[in-house]
Amino acid sequence: MSFIVKKGTVSHISEGTTSYASNGNQKTEHTWAFRVGSTAAQYRSANHCSIAEGDSITAVGKIKKGLFKISALRNETTGATDRRESPPWLMILLGISFITVGVLTLVFIIGIVPLVLGIVSLYYAYLSYEATALLNKS
Repeated sequence: MSFIVKKGTVSHISEGTTSYASNGNQKTEHTWAFRVGSTAAQYRSANHCSIAEGDSITAVGKIKKGLFKISALRNETTGATDRRESPPWLMILLGISFITVGVLTLVFIIGIVPLVLGIVSLYYAYLSYEATALLNKS
């Protein structure tokens, strides 16, 4: 399933915040549920995004179970942009590092785990790059 681009006005917006701790690190995730035109949408991000009732947005994402899950968005009213995933270059660097460690330790069978993690990181880097590219084209 590929990404789709939706443009419309934000309505029926609600925001939630989830905080959790892992290994002594505190993390916060923001979630927005709203409609883009007549489509139900959801956006999650570690950053606080600037969207409000009545704003015009362009969003890139996928529809899952009738819900438009946004990967990247641009607020046309304010000009602010945001994306869910980390920057693609960071995930590419992480993926290459994991693959290198995986190949070097493949002899010990344990190398399969970092190899798989590296491939998954590169896949998510590709998805992030694709979403950002589609947003920039729109």
